Amino acid sequence: MNKATVSSDEPYHKERSIAARLKDPQAIKLLYQARNLSFDLIFKGGLENKGSSLAEHPLNLGLHRSQDFNGKASAKYLPAIDRYIGRFYSGKGNDGKIYDLKTSLEKSPHHLLIISGLYGLLLPEEQIQLYESPLEDLQEIQEIWKTDNRLTCLLAAYARAEGIKLVVDMTGQRAYQQLIDWSAIEGLKDVRVLHAMGKIGPGEDQIKTFAAALCDSLLRMPAPELLALPDSWMLETHHLMLRKILSPPKGENWPKEPTPIDEFAESLLQFINQMPTSSEESVYSLFVHRNAMGLLSEMKRKQIEWRLSVHPHVRKDIDSYDNPHIKRLFFQKMQQVLMVYPISRKMKEITETGRIKEFTIWRLRIADYRLHFCTDETNRFFYIFRFEKKSEDEQTYDYSNLDASTLRRLMLREK
Repeated sequence: MNKATVSSDEPYHKERSIAARLKDPQAIKLLYQARNLSFDLIFKGGLENKGSSLAEHPLNLGLHRSQDFNGKASAKYLPAIDRYIGRFYSGKGNDGKIYDLKTSLEKSPHHLLIISGLYGLLLPEEQIQLYESPLEDLQEIQEIWKTDNRLTCLLAAYARAEGIKLVVDMTGQRAYQQLIDWSAIEGLKDVRVLHAMGKIGPGEDQIKTFAAALCDSLLRMPAPELLALPDSWMLETHHLMLRKILSPPKGENWPKEPTPIDEFAESLLQFINQMPTSSEESVYSLFVHRNAMGLLSEMKRKQIEWRLSVHPHVRKDIDSYDNPHIKRLFFQKMQQVLMVYPISRKMKEITETGRIKEFTIWRLRIADYRLHFCTDETNRFFYIFRFEKKSEDEQTYDYSNLDASTLRRLMLREK
């Protein structure tokens, strides 16, 4: 848990909120609209995180549509800088020094904005309620702030209102960084953007590095010196670099946060490795005993070494059509496909439909039906994940261009 659960009896002070600093009425309206959408998503969106309902999460039980949402309900608050207690806010830096962000901010003339799944943008002193809205885990929460560039518009409005000349992006994690259109921020008059990256990381592991660098250097730096930083600047003490572009210098071994596709490929590999440990089990799961024995005998005779895995739903897919002719055709086609290593591109019924990391995805036409499978020819994986009837408006998926959630739905059969 990265939030303090106690709250203060102090009344709400609107002048401490980012709304009081935005100046632009449209930006203020947008802020509250988005916050209320995020509030509704918690209680009406039916979201679950790690198997638990977000609406029933203990941290959300006392959450009310109060003044922080431009509402009228009563609530209890704590300044954001006190509410959040994760590694970004205090701890020990890589140089061994203890840092405390709140103390450093009190002595600094510079601005700090906090990104929140529920509130969008926050000032450190802004009062917030106790809540749980895991932005990094739930795409639906991210979409609230990405749609119509809401978070970007709010950041731009703040920069204009406060005369900001330099924005240092310390989001660290891709889920947060992609909420903002950084090119739009760079396009603001007289505004530069520098992106922080750490050699210790990536993702969450960089956060501690960023906070220590803020407390030890950046928040103490005089404004003229900060504004004069070059487009690529290294702070060796904390293994931190600020750069105009989002990627580190070429040729240098900087850690990279796995992309959603990287994570999907890893999940796919884990899923396959958890399947039956032998091709025999997979073949018997697909075909009647006599056919399975014949196919396995032929594979053994030809020394075919595919490591065959079949998603448990595939047998149900086949049986749902109750078509003996198709079952015979399916067996015949699989005999042809499995007898060849690597996959033969000369077989006219087979179409390559994409590549994801080491996996190649294929579609096999069987009369009016389609079998979808993927292979990793280096490790000899052969994974069958879907059997379906051709639809009238059949789409040829290019799996290479699908997002991770769609790939999980199609290939891992996740709902």
